Amino acid sequence: MQALALGTLFVLYARERWAHLWRGRIGTLPDTPTRSARRLTAAAVAVLSLLPATTHLLWASGSTTGLNAARAAATDLDSRLNDAGYVLFSLLTAVGALVLGYGRSRRVPLLLPLAATWIGSGALAGWGGWLTLTTLSVSAGDPKLPSPLLSLTYAVQMIVGMLVAVAGAHFFAEREAARCA
Repeated sequence: MQALALGTLFVLYARERWAHLWRGRIGTLPDTPTRSARRLTAAAVAVLSLLPATTHLLWASGSTTGLNAARAAATDLDSRLNDAGYVLFSLLTAVGALVLGYGRSRRVPLLLPLAATWIGSGALAGWGGWLTLTTLSVSAGDPKLPSPLLSLTYAVQMIVGMLVAVAGAHFFAEREAARCA
């Protein structure tokens, strides 16, 4: 309940404070000196999102490729549904970033790809960061030590989240500077 209340309060605060930054349509974004950097970052986010999308899709479909024995044995419907959710988060992140970087449609509201990228990358980075942090205390001989593919997937999820956060900060700073000029 507290999480819902805090989330709602944050959305209301963000809308009051920064709504002017995410208003408008994709096709009306002005050409800026950082447009090529924004496109390169969007492409990098989309390409990097392929690894978590692929590995989580494998695990959601029941494959144990890249899982250690303990994790493979613990695979159940809940973990498969969790992995399916992360496939969706990866796709949300990739599509949102590509629309922001390459979109030219005058019909797509700017808020839509921003929200998709923010939600998707936040879930990827949060889960990847948490699982990476919790595995730091696992000793080398422990059967719960993540496999290299699992560790790589979590690391790439964190990288995607950081790329989106940095690109978002630049994007919003540029929009605010243009508005003030």
